[in-house]
Amino acid sequence: MNQVKIVYYDTNQVSKSEIEAKLVALGEIFPINSGLIFVKYGGTAQELYDALAIEQKRIMVLDLDDDSHPYWGYMPSSVWEWLAANRTNSQKVKI
Repeated sequence: MNQVKIVYYDTNQVSKSEIEAKLVALGEIFPINSGLIFVKYGGTAQELYDALAIEQKRIMVLDLDDDSHPYWGYMPSSVWEWLAANRTNSQKVKI
C-alpha cells in the first residue's frame, strides 16, 4: 500500500490550522497550497478520512497510485523530493 495520500479540503468549511493540526498528529505532511496537502499515512484513504473526524465538511482523501509514474508536472523541487522520499517503493523521481 502506498503511504502518500492527497488531502483536498474546502477552505470555506475547514480551517487550515484545524486540518493541519489533525494531520500532523497522524503523519508527516507537506502542504502544497490552501486546500491541498500531501500526507504520509500508513492506512487507507478511508481510514485517514475517518481519523480526521471532521464531519459534514468537504474533505476528499486520495491514495497516490503506485504506478511507475503516478505524478507529473511542474512544481518546486522540494515537492518532488518529498514525494520521492515518502513513497512506499523508493523509486527515483526525475527533478
